[in-house]
Amino acid sequence: GGHRFFRELLKFSTPGKTVQARDLAAQIVMQLIRDWEDMPLDATNNAAVTSFYHQRVGFREDGEDAQRVLTLFNEVSDVLERYDGALPTKVEWVHLFVLWQRLQRGYANSWKPKMADALKKFKVDLDQAQKDVTELKLNPLWTEFGMLRTRGGGDAARVFQARQSYFDSWFISELEPLVIDRRRAFDDDLRRLLFDAQEGTCGYFNHDFCDRSSMQFDDSQVHHIRPHSQGGETIPENAVVVHKRCNQHIGSTHVPITSQLILTAIRSATGRT
Repeated sequence: GGHRFFRELLKFSTPGKTVQARDLAAQIVMQLIRDWEDMPLDATNNAAVTSFYHQRVGFREDGEDAQRVLTLFNEVSDVLERYDGALPTKVEWVHLFVLWQRLQRGYANSWKPKMADALKKFKVDLDQAQKDVTELKLNPLWTEFGMLRTRGGGDAARVFQARQSYFDSWFISELEPLVIDRRRAFDDDLRRLLFDAQEGTCGYFNHDFCDRSSMQFDDSQVHHIRPHSQGGETIPENAVVVHKRCNQHIGSTHVPITSQLILTAIRSATGRT
């Protein structure tokens, strides 16, 4: 409970909140580990959590799993630092951490600046969904998520999984994240094809950070024009050969190709008209 996520975001700063913080942390860590090991998500009741940790007697605070969890806690705290909406319930925080991990694995980072607003809207919509029920209006946010309970009962794990599935779909629809192409590296055959088409000219030769236009093949790399981290695909149409140092300088910044010479060479090499 000493992490700033609990102190600053959840306001668990009083001694009486320590046990609550530890319980929530145990639930979050359990579900994160189950998720990244491709195990079904479990219930969040005490019996499920206790059973999980009995099977993980070797879990160490300085181990790889713990460090991965700590990195995630740090990121959630950073992104939601100025969050000013209604706070999620404890089980909703567990759902959010699982969703966060899944977004990191499969999508570009473009969703992160939108997360605080999406979470705020989720809480407002969920509150409205509960009110709709009192007026006999069906609202899937309530029937598929809010009204389901995850503690107790033999099917608690199945209920948590169903809630997570709806939670994920709601946020993905709201955030509209860009899917990451699992292929990241271009092969050398494409590098040679583009290098020859560009006649050994760096794709960014007309930018200030490139100090000379010509390059040797061994000093070249294939660069994603639209960065991979921003959803850029690992396909020939999104590739250009540049100096290694230019590639390092650009990093994950989107620097458009402005040279007609290079654009024509890429079209020629990739068969585009």
